[in-house]
Amino acid sequence: NTGDILLIGKNKKSMQQAFREVKKMNGGIVIVEDEQIICSVQLPIGGVLSNKPVEDLIEEELVLKRELAARGFKHGDAIYTLLFLQATHLPYVRITQKGIFDVMKKQVLFPALMR
Repeated sequence: NTGDILLIGKNKKSMQQAFREVKKMNGGIVIVEDEQIICSVQLPIGGVLSNKPVEDLIEEELVLKRELAARGFKHGDAIYTLLFLQATHLPYVRITQKGIFDVMKKQVLFPALMR
């Protein structure tokens, strides 16, 4: 909702690669593992919408869900998960520009950049 790019990961190099790919696509979702792009969903309209036929987009989302599940993601809808992770009007832990933020305690648990 903020237009920010959300990077989630452990490997800084892979996160940088995902960032570059998202910028190149003008928005979207990218999974990078071992410096390889595993899958991507291009969302060039405002970084959140696609201009592809819905049938093509459905196929891309199925690939995204399959690849996330293969990596341990157990929730149903990755796109809504990404949206809600940033929603500070909801309680509990959220991701903000400042870092991992506990909404109930109004405190940063982990800063955005940890060295």
